Amino acid sequence: MLDWTRAQVAVMRGDADSRALRDAATDFLGTRDGATYYVKRISGLWQRYDLGNGRPLVGMTMPNLRLDDGTWLSGRTHEGRALLVDLAGDDRLAALAKPYAGRLELVRGSSDGAGVNGLLVRPDGFVAWASAASDPAGLEVALTRWLGDGTGRCD
Repeated sequence: MLDWTRAQVAVMRGDADSRALRDAATDFLGTRDGATYYVKRISGLWQRYDLGNGRPLVGMTMPNLRLDDGTWLSGRTHEGRALLVDLAGDDRLAALAKPYAGRLELVRGSSDGAGVNGLLVRPDGFVAWASAASDPAGLEVALTRWLGDGTGRCD
């Protein structure tokens, strides 16, 4: 991040070298691939945390899934709570969510090719748990890790 900040400062200086660098950066940003790369880098979308689990989505920013009611998953993030996304109609997920009421919102929808049946999304928008099977294995551990033991206490 520091190197990116330094590069932005270098492009803004008024000398001839900086103008040449600015012209090259403008050409790069004028391409779809260049603009996409740049936006992902400055927005943090490229960021991935190693949170274990082995699922590709775990540690990434959440996918913005369209829900059954026509809304988008990103619209559910404004309250600053964690989200438990049930895309398989699995009542076991709802049962595991109950002790976390007020800190965790259960969101239901359908997968429509999302490749997952359930997600736990931290309040910062990063996926903390994901499952492609109708099996909540590992969810209890992830809930305890990120939200405490269900009584409001964090270990």
